Amino acid sequence: MRRKKRQMSIQDLEKALKSRDSDERCFAFLDYSAQRPTKDAVSVLRRALRSKDPTVVRSAAVSLGKLGRDALPAVGDLFIAAKTADESGMPQSYPDCVRALAAIPQDHDEDDLLDLISHWSGVTNWGIVSAGMSALQKLG
Repeated sequence: MRRKKRQMSIQDLEKALKSRDSDERCFAFLDYSAQRPTKDAVSVLRRALRSKDPTVVRSAAVSLGKLGRDALPAVGDLFIAAKTADESGMPQSYPDCVRALAAIPQDHDEDDLLDLISHWSGVTNWGIVSAGMSALQKLG
């Protein structure tokens, strides 16, 4: 049976982020990433980028990417999340973080994003390679 997505509020995200229940955290941020995010969610989305759960991090990155320029305060957090590898050495959240970074018009030097893409360029995982290529394409 398919799970019905819920409309999530900032308060719902705050509550989920504090929950000990992994499913509650994951589904809350996954549901929020499917809706139109609001600028007032940037703070909780930035905290979600520090989660140990890749689903939470990836969903937060998707939401931030949808916010465009309003997500500028989260750029540093997105870079950190994109560089974070799990216990297997794979950067599980990299693709969504790189896509978000490419979607946020930034006032900083594009070299930071190029360095990030270069950092993981030797990985053979197609999702990582594809995300890097898409970001490069957006840079022109």
